[in-house]
Amino acid sequence: MGGWLRRHRTLDRVIGITFLVLLAGCFIYPPFAAFLVLTALHVAYPPVYFARDTHLTVVDAKTRAPIEGVVVVAQWETMPIIGMHGNPRPHLLAVQEAVSAADGRVTIPGWGPKLRWPPFVYMMDLRESPSLTFFHPRYGMVSHPDGGRSWWPAMIHDSTRNSSTVAFDELGDFEQAATEFRGIRRYVIRRFFAARSCAWTAMPHLLRVLDAESRRLSQRGMPIREGFTFARMQQEASPRCPQVEAVIREKAP
Repeated sequence: MGGWLRRHRTLDRVIGITFLVLLAGCFIYPPFAAFLVLTALHVAYPPVYFARDTHLTVVDAKTRAPIEGVVVVAQWETMPIIGMHGNPRPHLLAVQEAVSAADGRVTIPGWGPKLRWPPFVYMMDLRESPSLTFFHPRYGMVSHPDGGRSWWPAMIHDSTRNSSTVAFDELGDFEQAATEFRGIRRYVIRRFFAARSCAWTAMPHLLRVLDAESRRLSQRGMPIREGFTFARMQQEASPRCPQVEAVIREKAP
């Protein structure tokens, strides 16, 4: 018993001295404190992430009839724990696309494992990820952004929108359709084509629909410069990405 108590007291002293040394280091050299925090967060968060399937149903808001052909793009993002220059940029961890069937049902496939990279990141929204963007030429764009950040680490992600029904209002006229189209075009360029990203390769069905809708609206009077045909997409794409039409022919023939 006496030997155990002596070992226990020795361990207490070692822990106490270590704590005091670390505390003194934080006061003497403040960056050391930041290093300790980053190291603790890096160890606490899981090294890989998974996501389960998300099942949705899309319907007309007035008739409640199912809508076929709605393209859904889901994105999971991570965010640096410490942002550069006070304006941290999200990092796309995964992008998935799905199209609703005749009964209005759509399944966004899960994924994983995906490595947590860059290493010092956390899931932007563990409770309500992913962010969802819906588009249909007759109904326009509907976005369901994530519901806020959660600091609690989790390896497997489920969407709280799973098994929910999303209702859409049909567009009224050409001007409204053109306005919706400009919105989805700006969103896609800014989010999936910018910063040398090739994330657009994960959404071939949406790009095909946007090309067809661009041509239809141009025939009705929308300026060509506001369109988003395959040629315009290629101009926006980074040179290191594959050819737009080749990706669409392969993934969305």
